[in-house]
Amino acid sequence: MLNRFAELSLGVGLGLGYLTSFRLLGLVGASELLVLLSVLLMLQQNIKTVFSFKLSVEGYIKLYFLMMVLVFTPCITFVSFFAGGFGASVQPQYLLSFSLGVLLLFSLREAVKKGFSFGRMSLFFAITFIISNFIYIYFFSSGGEGLRYKGGADNPNQLLFYSWTLSLLLIVYHKKLAWVLIPLIVFIMLKTKSDAYLLSLVLVVVLYTYFKLFTLKKLGRRGRSILMVFTMIILMVTFLLTYLDDLVSLWLLADEGNARLTLMYNGFLAALQSPVLGWGTGSFSGLRAPFEGWEAHNTFIDLSMQFGFMFAVVIYSIFIAVFFKAISEEDYMIAAFIVGFIVSGLFHFSGRHFVFWVEIAVFLTYLGKQWGISVFYKVKEVDKCVVL
Repeated sequence: MLNRFAELSLGVGLGLGYLTSFRLLGLVGASELLVLLSVLLMLQQNIKTVFSFKLSVEGYIKLYFLMMVLVFTPCITFVSFFAGGFGASVQPQYLLSFSLGVLLLFSLREAVKKGFSFGRMSLFFAITFIISNFIYIYFFSSGGEGLRYKGGADNPNQLLFYSWTLSLLLIVYHKKLAWVLIPLIVFIMLKTKSDAYLLSLVLVVVLYTYFKLFTLKKLGRRGRSILMVFTMIILMVTFLLTYLDDLVSLWLLADEGNARLTLMYNGFLAALQSPVLGWGTGSFSGLRAPFEGWEAHNTFIDLSMQFGFMFAVVIYSIFIAVFFKAISEEDYMIAAFIVGFIVSGLFHFSGRHFVFWVEIAVFLTYLGKQWGISVFYKVKEVDKCVVL
């Protein structure tokens, strides 16, 4: 029964997560309270297993995440805030967001073992997101020509995080229903005029078509996977070399004078100055130099600035591992949407949103015991359990 309430609370909470302009003090709204409720419900059943780990790849990564976010990062954040001289760059209030996000991740991992259904949660997510957006579009949106639809978000691009995760969840857990609901999501997102969403969507269509056409049965699953990836790299390099000038012109037009590349570059420089532990929660990039209080607008770089490169590498290794497993099992739609998910995060920072951690939990559930390199090589696990 607790899992059913958690599914409902989390699904509705994620469906309302894009309403960032309605948060009190910019931090707490209905979505955050519902997500907190779902975590408390799941922890009530699984608190011991959430804070324990097996001597395995999964266990070591869980220990690293929990220690990093709950222990080291708070200390680093307050050192940066009081002694680092970074001013507004440090944002201690986001310690709560990341802590709850990581607890959500591992609470979900344990709750799934006791009957929590990502499928039902995804339906609640879809119903809430789609209906609330249509209500906003037809009753509250100004609808002015040339205006970007924001739907209650501070930034229209924030809908990207939720729409893309929802689409991927539907592809994983409701393949038939996805063909009905994803067009509605696309309709909503086209109104935001998000270049990152359009790029990701086009990439999904191209990749899925490519994967479906490239079916050489005689090579076997592994042979086809290797050949697909190799051919895809060649095609991408050829495409970039042929249309690079046109792509640069489009990027500069959408990027308002190359600001995003500058933020990414300065964010990378900031991360290099503390590559192991990062600088704590905050925004450490800038338009002229690092530490001007700007996000890098790139999920990998923003995570690296705050938690160190290893933290970001582990997360993106999970993404890549899921991609290769989907290819090996001929789940081409899932593989294509994973690429779209990764690409969408290259132009915005989604890590502070709970939906990001839910997606990681879904990926880990999809992988099962296959973490990181164990997708390609068998990793021996020890069944011994250690409690923190």
